[in-house]
Amino acid sequence: MKKLLFISLAVILALSVSLVGCTAPAEEEEEEEPEVVWNTTIPLTMHCTISNRASIVEFIFDPWVAQVEALTGDQGGKFDVTVTYGDAPFDATTSLAAIGSGVVDIGQLSGDTFHLGGIGILPWLFPDMETAAYVTHIMWTEGNQKWDRGELSGVKILISAPLWGAEWWGNVEVKVPTDLQGVKVRAEGAEAAGLLALGASPVYLGTSEIGPALQTHIVDGCFFTWSGIGGFSGVGPNVDYVTQLDIFYRVYALAMNKASYDALPAEAQEAIDSLSTAAKSVELAAAHAAGAAEDKAATEAAKPVYVPTATELAAWKTATAGVKADWAAYMTDTLGFDGAGILTRVNTLISQAP
Repeated sequence: MKKLLFISLAVILALSVSLVGCTAPAEEEEEEEPEVVWNTTIPLTMHCTISNRASIVEFIFDPWVAQVEALTGDQGGKFDVTVTYGDAPFDATTSLAAIGSGVVDIGQLSGDTFHLGGIGILPWLFPDMETAAYVTHIMWTEGNQKWDRGELSGVKILISAPLWGAEWWGNVEVKVPTDLQGVKVRAEGAEAAGLLALGASPVYLGTSEIGPALQTHIVDGCFFTWSGIGGFSGVGPNVDYVTQLDIFYRVYALAMNKASYDALPAEAQEAIDSLSTAAKSVELAAAHAAGAAEDKAATEAAKPVYVPTATELAAWKTATAGVKADWAAYMTDTLGFDGAGILTRVNTLISQAP
């Protein structure tokens, strides 16, 4: 792929005029545009592509919206956010295009819709949710021309929102990687690479389809968070075995349409910015992580939960070790990104995470 070369040309013209007996007219001062005052309530539309019963809504999205609506400008300006949930007006697969084109002002952005989002499903990359939030927030906001050539140029990332770690839920007992050989496993987006490395057979299904698929043996299991014990997924009632693995932390984001953000008064932009930091992403992720304890306890009370030994966990990590390198090679060789540089930057941020 040919690289674009940008050439900047500067032309400086100097004109000196000396008129005898005349003085040069005074230059007219340009009038400054009046500052737009934020003294009204600004309505914002927001769409989450997941159920309003999902843990990410309870612990991250809803609290963030409440904090936005609690903001007040110096002249009394406020925000009023109207939130919708589900597959309309858009679903996860079209979230980037929909938010970028202004279908809503703010939306839940799936990492499967842009290439840099793939870091969220690399096996055993992040040690916990807070680290996942910190690293992805910075990677997705520190300059999208640097890592992905502007895929995110139509949106502004507000917060990074990881799910709880993914555990094995299935009707096949899985303790070591070889137990997954030939097992039909529900896959979502780019998760398939890790499943194939483990010898599983990926079956692509939406979250609402998992319960019925387990009942009819379309799949034998899935990697899902502790919220699988209840809620809307239908996972818990339809499986016999759970293995605690935290194999990956799937990461979403809340993103704002760039034009909607740019149209805000300066003070309103600053208010949104105050709640759109890496520290805010980490804070909300920590609250979300704490919320996992209740569902984990409920799972342990209802199902046999297997916890791999250190040796078994090492075997899992060894079996999937090549996924990161393969992803980096794909980013470089197929897409022309700096795959190795991305992983180096990610690992540096992991070491710096609070």
